[in-house]
Amino acid sequence: MDLIFYSLVIIGPEDNGPTTQPVIMLAQFNQQGMNRQQMEQQVRQSFEQQVGQRGADMQLVETKKMEIRGEEAEVSIYEGTDAKGYVMRQLLASFPGKDGTGMLMIMGCPSGWDDALVNDFIDSLR
Repeated sequence: MDLIFYSLVIIGPEDNGPTTQPVIMLAQFNQQGMNRQQMEQQVRQSFEQQVGQRGADMQLVETKKMEIRGEEAEVSIYEGTDAKGYVMRQLLASFPGKDGTGMLMIMGCPSGWDDALVNDFIDSLR
């Protein structure tokens, strides 16, 4: 999906209900001057609009450095509950995209979270 200031791809299960399968959102921001917090807020809002999960109360639990597209990126992990009481884990990272700043968000149930699979996906970003 191409919006005014960014392009967006969402990969996830067909069902909007609770699932152990994660949802992956990739966005590329074409607007200069946005900081990481503003980009994260845009990605979260887009995710909530697309999958119908609103009001998640997420708390930062870990920050780490990872290589994305050949450059070091800060990766933040959040956990919390959404408005329906579902426990969620969320990974957020920004990185240099092809024509702007890329933003990755992976969100899912902690019981179905697979760190090795998440790391493999991040390694596959080109």
